[in-house]
Amino acid sequence: MFQNKLTSDEEVIVAKRIREYIIEHQAILDCISELQNHFSPALLVQLLTSVVIICVTAYQLAVEKSSDLLRKFTMASFLFAMSTEMFTFGYQGGHLSHDSMEVATAAYSCPWYTFPTSLKRSLLVIMIRAQQPALLTAGGFTTLSLETFVTIMKASYSFFTVLQEATD
Repeated sequence: MFQNKLTSDEEVIVAKRIREYIIEHQAILDCISELQNHFSPALLVQLLTSVVIICVTAYQLAVEKSSDLLRKFTMASFLFAMSTEMFTFGYQGGHLSHDSMEVATAAYSCPWYTFPTSLKRSLLVIMIRAQQPALLTAGGFTTLSLETFVTIMKASYSFFTVLQEATD
């Protein structure tokens, strides 16, 4: 059976590192909470505005009968930029959520079975706290993720087709 295989010096070092990791993890969670508190309403407005802008720009590109290539290129560039911005929000939000869930896996992957009971409890605290993923939301309405990006693009396309059918 695996019992305390750490020397007392190693135990002190591991305890210190675990304490540092807990403090760092809490600081990160506090930072995410601050980001959420300050930017969540603005992100909601940004997402809603982006849906409208992507839809209207795509519509303008579709119905534009002008042969002005510069204008079409400008609109296409703007459409691409807005889509890229939404993708970036979704990617970063998803990445944050995924990484926050990896904290528990990392804690479990260490040789915890060689630790004394007090250190095992500290690791358990980390794993329990890491079970809830860190999420960024847009006004509490939707979570920023790649799934959200796909939903935004689908909604934009749906509005685009409604506008296009309304003019036909």
